[in-house]
Amino acid sequence: MADSAIDVTALFGFARQDCGPQRLGGFGFGTFQSEDARGFYAAIREPYLLNRSARKSGLTSNEGDAAVAAASLSSVVLTLDMKPGPLRTALDHGGKVLDMTPFERSGLSLADYIVRYHEDG
Repeated sequence: MADSAIDVTALFGFARQDCGPQRLGGFGFGTFQSEDARGFYAAIREPYLLNRSARKSGLTSNEGDAAVAAASLSSVVLTLDMKPGPLRTALDHGGKVLDMTPFERSGLSLADYIVRYHEDG
């Protein structure tokens, strides 16, 4: 990640007392959640996030997709997974989710494919 200049961020919150995965960042690391992201999570909480069991990764089903989908409200997200769920919901509600399934057969460069998506989308 250091070679790719990727910044890791987390929403501000406090550490859990148990040994489960930490989903929030504390002082000096966490950022505040936008109103749009908060509204998005409220919309997907019941159908996609509540009452899901943890997987081997420690995340629950759809938890990773929900975080990526929320990021699509302010950034372009590339995906090969357009099944019903958080990413599809984000796309249907204005998120910048780009289905990469047709990319290879399009013959376009990635930059041109993204530009075309923004023109068509």
